[in-house]
Amino acid sequence: MSKVILAKDFMSSPVTTVNISASLIDIVKVMSARKISCLLVLKNGLPVGMITERDIVTFLASHLPKPTDHTTAKELMTSPLITINENDSLFAATVLCRSQKVRHVPILENNGTLAGIITYSDLVEANHLQLERQAALFGKKNGSNIMELNEHLIELTLTDPLMEIGNRRSMEMDLQQTQQLSKRYKRPFSLIIIDIDFFKLFNDHYGHYAGDECLKHFAYVLKQCIRDVDRLYRYGGEEILVLLPETTPDNAIILARRIISSIYEDYYEHIKSSFEFLTASAGVSGYDASKDAVLPSPGELIIQADNAMYEAKRQGRNCARLYEGGETQATL
Repeated sequence: MSKVILAKDFMSSPVTTVNISASLIDIVKVMSARKISCLLVLKNGLPVGMITERDIVTFLASHLPKPTDHTTAKELMTSPLITINENDSLFAATVLCRSQKVRHVPILENNGTLAGIITYSDLVEANHLQLERQAALFGKKNGSNIMELNEHLIELTLTDPLMEIGNRRSMEMDLQQTQQLSKRYKRPFSLIIIDIDFFKLFNDHYGHYAGDECLKHFAYVLKQCIRDVDRLYRYGGEEILVLLPETTPDNAIILARRIISSIYEDYYEHIKSSFEFLTASAGVSGYDASKDAVLPSPGELIIQADNAMYEAKRQGRNCARLYEGGETQATL
């Protein structure tokens, strides 16, 4: 069995850090003196955020000419912080960067302290190095073709080819990461599971090719309804799961209701439906640290959203329902 290549083997260490109370001017001086594009923010010795050049420029653009003398790292940093463990593989780190759309990933030791940092450029270079070694073993002169194939394979491991959204593998990884961030920083997040109404009847009447086109259009409509930070995954045949970071269940049900309306008002023909057009039913679950004492597991949240979605089906379809501790709250 080949040895698993760890991301930490390619990380940069030590990492430049500042305390959460550091001032804006001190942060700029440190980054300028060390010629770095980002640094990590610590609180009680543990990493809680990251500051990049872009964060500083964005902050100044929105606050100048107001005084910034009292601005600290807490106001500047990006948080929650997306991290990996020191024992995570190079491949897992690459997939995380792709799915979370981040360029810098801190690596933590098992006790939560900072071990180092790895950038997406580091990951690309490390993967290229490994592929060149593989190419040499297979007698190739260069690893460019293998590199292209590897990029394609990584994409395939994360994406549903029909709907062009995340697949189950990507969903499970992102849910786990989001749940861990929520647990660490006491931040809310929510799920929506959306299922097309009477889709079997649609397939039987229009045919499977038309069914595929319907699924692609379904995903397209959902993409227009969400933020850049939200993510879509194909959960089942005609079911899509929406992951909503930094969103309470109360706000998620508002979005779910808007999505249901957008699907119906798109007027996509479905003459075998009692609504005559394409509709969907949705179930919502989530975690709100200000209300919920226990953080459910990703699997528990999926079951809750799924149960709420089926309750929406029982209540007549073309609606959304919110899971609330064993019961669901209707929203039409």
